[in-house]
Amino acid sequence: DFATTGLGNAWDMNDTIDIEGTANVTSASFSGGVYHGTPNSSGDPQVWLLYGFSNPRPIDTSRFRYLTFSMSLADDPVVRWNVARVFWGATQGRPDLVTTTADILIWPGMNSYAVDLGSLGVGVDAGIVPNAPPANLWASSPVVHLRFDPHEYWGPLVFNIADVKLAAMDETSSGSFTIRWSGSDADAGDAPTVALYSDTDTSTSNGRTAAGARRAGSS
Repeated sequence: DFATTGLGNAWDMNDTIDIEGTANVTSASFSGGVYHGTPNSSGDPQVWLLYGFSNPRPIDTSRFRYLTFSMSLADDPVVRWNVARVFWGATQGRPDLVTTTADILIWPGMNSYAVDLGSLGVGVDAGIVPNAPPANLWASSPVVHLRFDPHEYWGPLVFNIADVKLAAMDETSSGSFTIRWSGSDADAGDAPTVALYSDTDTSTSNGRTAAGARRAGSS
């Protein structure tokens, strides 16, 4: 993941160095691998995982693209769900020039979320808001600003964030890696069969190659 390899410290939410900056957050604390934040009365909290000013450490967006995180919002009788957003920018010292993702629905309770930033496109239902320039694709340039807004509620709704990771695509130096899986048939108790295919462009609509079939639990 980027934080471990690029910053030398995982975004495990165990200490204050996991967050480089905030806005509209009046108080924050860390406990048990969870970052607890309280927004001010205006709400709309901003959490900066990467705040590239005097010492930018850019993200290689051609390599790192899978953002995962866990979060919850304080129980509120009015707010039963909300939306989060991710922002990124490539211009040093200009955190205002950031690309905005579409809404990420945040459900009640502590849940885990995953976003493939590299797969997002610009436009309606494509993942990137087109009318909030700059609207740049994730892999268009190295990123020096990375911001996470845990909710868009205009009020002091407490949020909790854990297990943040910006992961890279699978890599191997030998040209191959092992794929393992497990499975079971809960109804009949038979060993199910898994069909394997290989594909060169991640699109199954233009062809794929069968790589055989194996029973669950084999490799």
